[in-house]
Amino acid sequence: MNKLFCLLIFISAPVWASVEYISGEAKSRTGELKYKEQHTMTFDGQDLKRVETKYFNTQGEEFASLLSIFESSSLLPTSVFSDKRTGKIEKTEVVGDKYKVTTIDAKGQAKSDELKIDSNMLCGQGYHNYIRANLNSFKEKEIREIKFIIPSRRDYFSFDLSLLKQDKETKTFKLAITNWLLKMFADSIEVDYDHKGNLLAYRGLSNIQDSEGNNMDVVITLNKVEGF
Repeated sequence: MNKLFCLLIFISAPVWASVEYISGEAKSRTGELKYKEQHTMTFDGQDLKRVETKYFNTQGEEFASLLSIFESSSLLPTSVFSDKRTGKIEKTEVVGDKYKVTTIDAKGQAKSDELKIDSNMLCGQGYHNYIRANLNSFKEKEIREIKFIIPSRRDYFSFDLSLLKQDKETKTFKLAITNWLLKMFADSIEVDYDHKGNLLAYRGLSNIQDSEGNNMDVVITLNKVEGF
């Protein structure tokens, strides 16, 4: 086999995907453990392509899962969230120039809405992709408007995203809802990243609901692990 042929094989060979394993603990503001998370994140180079998340109760039993695949958009994933406790399912997908959001209740009844896609529209773990892509372009106290989709509502809400503070090790971003009336019912979300784009902590409302159907207010700490 000649050297030129070997070189062509090397150049045309696909980039092998890399996988990261992230574990997280979600606690109440008073420090009570609420649930645990396991994230299996698949990358193509620096691009996040797939995230599989499993949720476990304090007894170690899996009660929910979320699969997000970034094919059509890095900000708007094709996703399926399933909660075994209630039987509820949430699905999202890009359909042309719209983002289709479907909810299926415990009785199997489905409802769908299609939202016209804007450049500043995000959903789910697309938020992580947005922060990673803009990690070093944010100026402190700068505010950017984000249309954040809440799948359970089949709608989006406008948020202000800002770089709240930073030091040599950490950057803290804040996501605050802009509607004055909704501010009365929803606290802001804060996330901590290191300067390499690794998510370290999350503080705010979770996508996981409590026994009364309310989204939990949690503090989540995350760490890389060798595998599950």
